[in-house]
Amino acid sequence: MSLGCRSSCFTFLYLVLVQCDRAYPLIPHLALERLQKPVFGNSSAVSAAWQAQIIGAKRRALKAGSSPWRPHSPLAVPTGFGAAEESELPRTGTALVIYPAHDSSVAVSVDGHIQCVLELERLFARRYFWPTLEEERKVWRMALHFVRDRCYCETQPCPTSFDYGAVVLFSADPSTDRAEYSQLPRIVEDVFEVRQWRLVDHHEAHARMSFHDSRFSSALVVSFDGSGNDGTFNVYFGSGRQLYRLGQLGFQLGFRYITLAAFLTEISQHNLDIHCKNFTEIAEAKSFAPQSLVNLHDYKFTLLDHEGWAGKMMAYAALGPRSAEMDELVRWYYRNSSAGSDYVPAELILGACASLEGQRAIAAAAQAEFEDYVLDLVRAIIQEVSDLGIPDPEGLVLSGGCALNVRTNQRILDEVLETRAPDKQMGLHVTAAPNDSGVTVGGSWAIVPPNQWQPLQYIGFHLWDTPFLPDHVKTWDAKNFYSLGGVEYLADLLSGGPAWLAERGHQAATPIIGIVRDRQEFGPRALGHRSLLAVPNSVEIRDRMNRLKFRQWFRPVAPMIAEEALEEVFGRTVKSTYMSMAPKVRPEVLAKFPALSHLDGTARHQSVSREDEPWIHALLLAVGRRIGLAALINTSFNTKGKPIINRAEDCLKMLEEMPDLDYVLIEDWLFRAPATKVKPTAPDVPTHFTQAAAARDSVVSNFFNFLHSGRSGYVLLCPSAVHEARAECVLKVTCFAYDVDVPVGLLPHTQPCLPLFAPAFVLTSRDATTSLRRGCEHCTPQPRVRPYSLEASQPF
Repeated sequence: MSLGCRSSCFTFLYLVLVQCDRAYPLIPHLALERLQKPVFGNSSAVSAAWQAQIIGAKRRALKAGSSPWRPHSPLAVPTGFGAAEESELPRTGTALVIYPAHDSSVAVSVDGHIQCVLELERLFARRYFWPTLEEERKVWRMALHFVRDRCYCETQPCPTSFDYGAVVLFSADPSTDRAEYSQLPRIVEDVFEVRQWRLVDHHEAHARMSFHDSRFSSALVVSFDGSGNDGTFNVYFGSGRQLYRLGQLGFQLGFRYITLAAFLTEISQHNLDIHCKNFTEIAEAKSFAPQSLVNLHDYKFTLLDHEGWAGKMMAYAALGPRSAEMDELVRWYYRNSSAGSDYVPAELILGACASLEGQRAIAAAAQAEFEDYVLDLVRAIIQEVSDLGIPDPEGLVLSGGCALNVRTNQRILDEVLETRAPDKQMGLHVTAAPNDSGVTVGGSWAIVPPNQWQPLQYIGFHLWDTPFLPDHVKTWDAKNFYSLGGVEYLADLLSGGPAWLAERGHQAATPIIGIVRDRQEFGPRALGHRSLLAVPNSVEIRDRMNRLKFRQWFRPVAPMIAEEALEEVFGRTVKSTYMSMAPKVRPEVLAKFPALSHLDGTARHQSVSREDEPWIHALLLAVGRRIGLAALINTSFNTKGKPIINRAEDCLKMLEEMPDLDYVLIEDWLFRAPATKVKPTAPDVPTHFTQAAAARDSVVSNFFNFLHSGRSGYVLLCPSAVHEARAECVLKVTCFAYDVDVPVGLLPHTQPCLPLFAPAFVLTSRDATTSLRRGCEHCTPQPRVRPYSLEASQPF
């Protein structure tokens, strides 16, 4: 079997279980043809058909060998490229798509229009959430019930059955596949009926999501990240509803970039002293050559908890002094090393172990050489595509996790695309979620592409605990935002005007205000719906924001700028709806508004037009009338180690505890911080807490759905005093046909107390009342059972 054949077999292993005796040709509709054929056509056959598919794939992978692989094929014109026929993909149909790896998510689409995306990290409060196999069934069922109960569909009731179900693949080594693929259809079909199941390649999902979001009629698409079942650096050509794969180039830049952070204490937060001492002694004894490669794991350096390192590295690189020696070592590691990313030049590790300055030089080299290499690759790809006779595309689209590197994106625009001849100009697009949090949208569009463009930045969910907002308003004596004066009042507060000066007890010149409005943002960036905002007129305010979030001092905050002010800030109009670019800020602007930029003078900004978000646009213009620039600084509303917030309860807890947070606007209600802050609780929350909180929210959701349905039933009320009884009281109840553990008192005495809403309640029936009360017979005081009907309008 040839190498090319072997790569192709691995690439298509999950769907094409046939003997391979030659390389697959790159033909048009290759992925489309595969997606047209369901893995099995009848949902009743899910168990046998899906299991056989996975077992067969694993056997073939094991027979072929389990060594890591990186598919590689040169760019080529697919057979039949540019044919006039319409895409074979359907124009209508409902789809539910799941991605079961890190940044797990679920997407629902109707006729190619995305209705909602649930990012599991937001529900379970575990950043980059990847459910383990042990918790998989419980987690996914809970998530799917949330989708069923809380997904917001714009023009019709959300579907309860789907024409298509799909799983987006992720494994870089098919021989070591996990069991998610075999279990997910069964779990989904406990909640939804699905007529056909399909598999979608990882980078095809990236590419489709980004291309269809771009508004380009044709585009060259580069999808690159650390992993994927179908490669790590793929090139596509999108035209209309069609997507052609031109080649798999096999470069693995994502993991190499992150691996270098393992030697940088200020990024990884790992204590490297012992490992460095051990490595230095061995290196001196062995006299490593400058480009000798060593496996970092052999010396106990680790990539544990590496998910957030890439973003930190980009910021940290601005601190480093450039070193010609480090630049050369990193350049060789990126471009010339044929070993895996875990094998790093020994001299590079020695440089990191020598001093903090050496570590910062590595960070500077890692970023600069990454940028240079990607620019060289993009230039070569554009030229080769042109040499193949493919018509010049309207734009370039970047996707995959590496497309979050905003400095690289900016240089591609400035040094590659805008330097082309006037008749060869190309635009650049990076979508809202180019990382893995967006692949379920791409998976949906791999089945039913969109019939028209739709904005994606706000397709998440409303607050999980919205029904309890009136209680919070009453408890906190919150003020109606519009009765105070709306955006004009908020702009006055933010700019330190009369509204802020009238408040007593504060010391800061201007406040930091949390904004929680409407639906969540989709993707990793906070874009004004779950944001912390402040005016950019001092370095102090930037430091306060970083202190509020327990972030390193070198981390930047991102400005949001009204489209009308882009020229003033940058000297040109650089649109960046999703914070995907980083142009230089004009020095005269920085002199007046120093918090706008990062240490290197660039700003990862969000440009906002009236079309993008009318409310935020109006707020920016109102701020501009007061401070002279229609801009605010913005960072995500979350705290250290946690994903973007989506519970009013958590927002108010931060307002109560965090010294630098002054107000929170939740929907139309403005909450003011208490005069005396309370001592913060420990930031680390055990896993079972977040799962129980999600279970609680499921019950809350179903209870209010029940009320709105007009039916009657019974409510088990557990008074708040139960929480202080220190009894082991956890009920297993059936709530709308699915089991959920509902803690109504404390968790077992070996675990800390889980705070619940008071009173806690469980919707049940008359027949279940006795068993429910018996389940809580050791609780003190005893829970009460009360009939409830919507018509009677009885308070619970």
